[in-house]
Amino acid sequence: MICILRVEHMTEITINGKLFTFPTGTNLSDVIGEIDTIDYQCRQGQCGKCLVEVVKGSLGCASDREKSFLELMDLNPEKYRLLCQCCLKSESVVNSFGGY
Repeated sequence: MICILRVEHMTEITINGKLFTFPTGTNLSDVIGEIDTIDYQCRQGQCGKCLVEVVKGSLGCASDREKSFLELMDLNPEKYRLLCQCCLKSESVVNSFGGY
C-alpha cells in the first residue's frame, strides 16, 4: 500500500505588526475576516478600506482593476495594494495606509 501525504506550505504575513500564517497561495479576500488588524468592506477592490503599504514580500500581481484604482488615487501599484485583491506568495510585511 502506498500512502501519499500532501504537505501544504505555509507562509507568514505581518499586518500592522501582527503575525498571521496561511497556506502559500491563499487569496487574502478569503481570509480577510480572520485578520483583525485591517479594516475591510467590499472585498472587491472598489472601496479602498483594505489599502496597505507593502514593506516586504510578494502579494502576487495586481489586476488591471486594482491598478486602475491605485493609479486613480495617485498610488504606485508596486508599493501599495488592496489586501482583498492579494494572493500570498512569499513572507510579507504590510501596514495599513489610513489615507483613504
